[in-house]
Amino acid sequence: MYYYIGEQSCRLGYRFVYNTKDKSCKYMSKEASWRLNIQKTLESKDVDINKLKVFGFKKVSSYRKNDIVLVFPLCSYQINGDLCGMSIHFFKIDKQESLTVEFDRSDIDFSLRGSSSFGIYGRSPLVLDIPIEMMQYLLHLYSIRDFDGIMQAFDNLFGVGLARYTTLRPETIILDKWG
Repeated sequence: MYYYIGEQSCRLGYRFVYNTKDKSCKYMSKEASWRLNIQKTLESKDVDINKLKVFGFKKVSSYRKNDIVLVFPLCSYQINGDLCGMSIHFFKIDKQESLTVEFDRSDIDFSLRGSSSFGIYGRSPLVLDIPIEMMQYLLHLYSIRDFDGIMQAFDNLFGVGLARYTTLRPETIILDKWG
């Protein structure tokens, strides 16, 4: 059975869709998710910081002593021969928590166009807030080394789909390394 996860992306052209049968979570266009005839929305689970550390998230320095920033590098890959990276970030600043996936290509400052309809923000890196169900699915894909699955989980928005909202025109996408 399929469910929407959270309400945060309702106003956007994309929604997180969770499949209870295979435990997958994908970022899908409204048009694609409508075909699934989804009737219910689930609230995302809470993040357990200790579990993140067990999964391999590493603490990185933060500006303030009580802030927590954890990072899990998923993979690096090449787009048109230029190196890019994708990682999952957890932030706890004051009492606010957020879980994001970040796409970075250090040599470029993206010129975004229409990105708000995709829910993506930032310039370099590009950032997308994700529910914990998406993080769990990404970690599963990472564990079985399914690069195409990771790209498809985001409807290729961090691959060939970059052309939909940036000035970049990806032609070739090749996995460089995991982690």
